[in-house]
Amino acid sequence: MDLQKKIDQTEEHGTLVLEFNEYFGQVVIDKPMTIDGQESTICAKTGPVLSVRSEGVSLRNVRLEVTSIPLGGESGLALLVGKEISVDLEKVVVRGDVSGIVKEDGPWEHLDVLNLRPLVPKKKNYFVFDMSVPVSCVLETDIRELKIVDRGPAPGLNKVRLEVDPLKEEAILFGQIRIKSPYLTRIISVSGCSLGELPADVGEPDKAKPVCLYDISKQTAMPTSPKPSSDPPKTKGWLKWGFALAFIMVMAVASLLFFKPKEPEQAKDDVSKPVSETSEAPRGPTKDVEPEKETVEPADVQIAEDAHKPGKNGDQPVSEPVGKDAGKPTKDAEQVPKDTSKPYGELARIRNHYKSGETISGVAKGYDDRNLKLMTFIVRHSPVKETWTVSGRSSSQDFSFSTTGWKIGTYRYSFRIEDEAGNARKYPGSFILTQPPGILDVTTNPSGATVLLNTGVFMEETPLSALLDEGEHKGNTPLQLTLDPGIYELTLKKDGYHDVVVEVEVDDEARTIPFQVELVKSN
Repeated sequence: MDLQKKIDQTEEHGTLVLEFNEYFGQVVIDKPMTIDGQESTICAKTGPVLSVRSEGVSLRNVRLEVTSIPLGGESGLALLVGKEISVDLEKVVVRGDVSGIVKEDGPWEHLDVLNLRPLVPKKKNYFVFDMSVPVSCVLETDIRELKIVDRGPAPGLNKVRLEVDPLKEEAILFGQIRIKSPYLTRIISVSGCSLGELPADVGEPDKAKPVCLYDISKQTAMPTSPKPSSDPPKTKGWLKWGFALAFIMVMAVASLLFFKPKEPEQAKDDVSKPVSETSEAPRGPTKDVEPEKETVEPADVQIAEDAHKPGKNGDQPVSEPVGKDAGKPTKDAEQVPKDTSKPYGELARIRNHYKSGETISGVAKGYDDRNLKLMTFIVRHSPVKETWTVSGRSSSQDFSFSTTGWKIGTYRYSFRIEDEAGNARKYPGSFILTQPPGILDVTTNPSGATVLLNTGVFMEETPLSALLDEGEHKGNTPLQLTLDPGIYELTLKKDGYHDVVVEVEVDDEARTIPFQVELVKSN
């Protein structure tokens, strides 16, 4: 059965749980329902891969992917949401454009694949690439040796700097950079290999002059070498062959890593064994990794005899260097760059619609490039106000509250997150509270009558089969029926008595409605 048939056969407000697999679009959701993908992928050569045309749709744990090069328009859409329709998204990864989600609409421009080269072995390497985003994001990576310096791109054009820890020769990097926006996640695949013998035109890594991997203004990847080559044409040809052979070697070693059982540990002096990001080796330099050594000269600094004595006004003692270093700023005097990057947050599990009296549960998540301080969740015109004092680069807080006694209507909420530097960001949202079902208490005299139920008011276009249908069997009297507000047709049957057909209306007030019928004997 294809995915569209699975969606069509799912009942309204039902949940479709997919087995972990790859499914092929294009698919359309035109009724309120939930899809839990279990980390599955829904893909299509051209978009839209998935279209949402109804309120009340939730997507969870799924990847939506356009597999071909988009030709413009809807062909590049991974997700298309209809006008004035809101959709609940949780752990959704997209490869392609998105339309209809206000906070995600706009140009997203970045590479899908980053090839980190050249990687100079036994040195710290520096790279930079451009990306343009319409909303604030947070960048994360699963590569142990890779550090993202600029983790919080702001709306517009951004230059993202990367630093790679020193690697041994012929070591492989492989993994992902995740771009997390308020509702979705996008993926950049990352790979790289430290060359054993560097070409002559590759200089030493320079933090002030990182290697540019992508320049949006030129719409192309930059050359992999940080400085121009002065080699003759013949040497350049050999360089091309060298890079080609290195790429083939990377692919061969990667296939051994991911498709063969793990080999026994090599001898300590075996420098040919690749180190992948999935290695369980402890973080930091090993015997196979030679980080840059810093030369430390003997200190030529003397402390004045009275340096540790209190000041005239009871000030704290201050140590000041004297000698040839006198007058130079100390480390404590160095200025730390001001933190101006706003934190990023998201709310998960909050739906668009609830019944009055239902308990609402959610998860508040916060991220920052340095240190979080405070997270607050407030529902306007309600007693709900949750405040959490937090710390660290990330935090996750569960919350829940009951809506018992709340009025029917739309409630607006806000989630605010603040970091230690005072930078803050607010995320607004809303949910609709509707009337809970009413209870129709059906009794007959005598009891034991069969109750059949038809829903809705019949219209001119109602099929004949529906007109002749007596309704769904619900049980025998006395019977309590839980019904949403609306008009229903009840049919009561009992042997030896006349059938009773009656129309009943359940109004918007949540209550128990008594309904008693005297049955008349048939002659």
